[in-house]
Amino acid sequence: MKFNIAIDGPSAAGKSTIAQKLAEKLGYSHLDTGAMYRCVALDAINKNIDLSDEKKIIDIISNIKLEMCSDIGTVVLKDAKIKLYLTATSEARAKRRHAQNLKKGFDSDLSKIVKDIEIRDFQDMNREHSPLKKADDALEVNSSNINIEEVMDIIIDYINKMK
Repeated sequence: MKFNIAIDGPSAAGKSTIAQKLAEKLGYSHLDTGAMYRCVALDAINKNIDLSDEKKIIDIISNIKLEMCSDIGTVVLKDAKIKLYLTATSEARAKRRHAQNLKKGFDSDLSKIVKDIEIRDFQDMNREHSPLKKADDALEVNSSNINIEEVMDIIIDYINKMK
């Protein structure tokens, strides 16, 4: 039986990596909501809309057409049965982002990444609409001191108990 799994958490917590690996392991489709947000931002930029103009951004969101291609057909988002909240210290997240940047051949300043993550966390947790916070019924997984495989083991065990 397949069901929707929602993964949330602060920036650079590993949400995309875990979501992709989890979808692959379980045979699920992966919906990259980060890509959806980037589509909205690109549409706004192409239309010369100020990204801080909330009313116009909401209008774009209301009218943009996004499609997900999948081998199993149309994907409809409904309430998630499994809710996960991935987190890690800002330092741990910054080290991962720094390593990713270096692996891709990008210049990377670890101390700047730490500051950027802390600023982003503050903004995300204190925004007026949909501030970032853990859902009451979400499993919180702190990946500060564990690797991806250990995170996956925790999540898979939790999913198996929820079936």
